[in-house]
Order: sequence, then structure tokens, then C-alpha cells
Amino acid sequence: MRTAALIISFLTIILHSKSQNSEVEIYLMQSDSILKGQLLEYTTDSVLVVVDSLNTFVLAKVDLEGKDLPLSNEVKKFQRKLMRGESKKVMNLFPGIYQIRNGEEVKGKIMLALSAAGAIGAVSSGVVFVVILTTASFGPFSVIAAIGTSIVVFASAAVLWVAGSVWSMSDISKKIEHRVKNRYYYRGDISTCRSTLQRDSIR
Repeated sequence: MRTAALIISFLTIILHSKSQNSEVEIYLMQSDSILKGQLLEYTTDSVLVVVDSLNTFVLAKVDLEGKDLPLSNEVKKFQRKLMRGESKKVMNLFPGIYQIRNGEEVKGKIMLALSAAGAIGAVSSGVVFVVILTTASFGPFSVIAAIGTSIVVFASAAVLWVAGSVWSMSDISKKIEHRVKNRYYYRGDISTCRSTLQRDSIR
């Protein structure tokens, strides 16, 4: 009981000091939805989340976790599941597209240029091989020269492709992790007068 009381007191202090007029995201685990609004202290047992003048939510403090509050193993596991799911949604995007869609055009275009150069270079390595063979005598040395040149072109292209791809995926992973961990998670029921919930999505 004493431990529970200390946790609730700690929670109350944190929420009071951190959430005055601050925008927050709360993942409502039971409905798989995200609530965005201002998190304000309401009572010793609950918090008030004001979305706008018509939408207000009351959440039990004991069911609120994440961000700057202690995390249970259940919520940690849920966060990892969210990160894996969001990563899969963007796995097939060409490097740089995710960044461009999310407003980081300069970074995205650099990633896109590196990866595009790599893809073009990989195709060009085959063209180089054919061109060298057709313009030279078909002796063993011309074949070796063609193979060597195409390998150099392909290797250079692979370096560019890997650089763009790894940079893009690393950047995406960090953004997804930051977004998932920089929100609250609510496991309980919701008492509310009108509600407007936003489905979790990734661009």
C-alpha cells in the first residue's frame, strides 16, 4: 500500500509540473487510438485531458504510463510491437521518401540521390561489361578487363546504395522510437463527455 501511495504521489507531482498547457499524446490501448490534447491535473486519482472546448477526457492516474512516468513490462512490450509495426509500414519505401514526406526535404533528397545513384550504377555495371566486350577483341584479356571494370562500377554503386539505405532506415528507426516513447499510454477505461479520437497512423 505504501509503495502504491508513493507511486501515485510521484505521478501527481510529475503530471502537475510537466503538463500545464503542454500538448501531449496519449495512446489509448483498449481502443488502439491516440488522444491529443492538454494534460492537466484533475484530482488525486485522475487527470483531465482537454482536447478542445467540446472534448474532455478523464483518465485514472494509476493506468497512465510512459514518457516521464514509470513503464510496466506490458507497456514496454506494447511499445516494441508498435515500433516493429510502424517500421514494416515504411520498409519498402525508396530511401529518402519518408523524410521528404515528413518535411525533411534536404536530408531526404540527399538520401534519395545516393540511393538512386547506387541503383543506376548497379544497372550500368552490366552495360559497361557488354560495351567493353563489344568494342574490344573477344580475347581473354578483354573479358577480364570487362569483368574487372564492371565489378568496380558495381562495387561503387553498392556503396552508394548501402549508404543511402542504411542512413534512411537508421533515421526512420530513431524517429519511430522517439515518437513511440514520447507519448503516454493508458490501459484503463475512459470517462468522457464527447470524444474525438485519432487513429494511429504513419506517413
